[in-house]
Amino acid sequence: MAITLEAYKDLIAATLTNDTYLAERGVVFVSENKMDVASMIQQNLAQIGISGLIMTPDLQYQGQNADGYSLWSLSQLVIQISEYVDMNRARTNAVTAQDAAIRACGVMLQNFQNAMEPISIKTKEQAGFLVTNLILKTAVVVATPQPLVDVEGEEVL
Repeated sequence: MAITLEAYKDLIAATLTNDTYLAERGVVFVSENKMDVASMIQQNLAQIGISGLIMTPDLQYQGQNADGYSLWSLSQLVIQISEYVDMNRARTNAVTAQDAAIRACGVMLQNFQNAMEPISIKTKEQAGFLVTNLILKTAVVVATPQPLVDVEGEEVL
């Protein structure tokens, strides 16, 4: 069976959070599937001034597997890094959001060699923060955690 979408995003968040360079600079990544993602990001920004978010904005339906689970292909992965500039850059050993995105790109390419291709890094100001988006092209297939239709064809949603 394919990996679930939630597990895939959690794997990426853990891979980036455990990168020595990013960890030494306090950058923590969370996946968008966490129930309290907004408070987790706000807490990271309030404590150290920088936080990362893993997002999958584009899914394409690919059908069902033999177990009846829906399969989805991801064409893009977005790693968003928000930075409260004054607080973050006042710290010793800080990293800017853009530099963290460049490092995250390298980590992703090293750990997911044939499944990622960088598209762009874009930075904008948003609500008093700098927000940097690393956009990666990907060709990963994930499964929904529960089947949308059971084996008899009955909807289970």
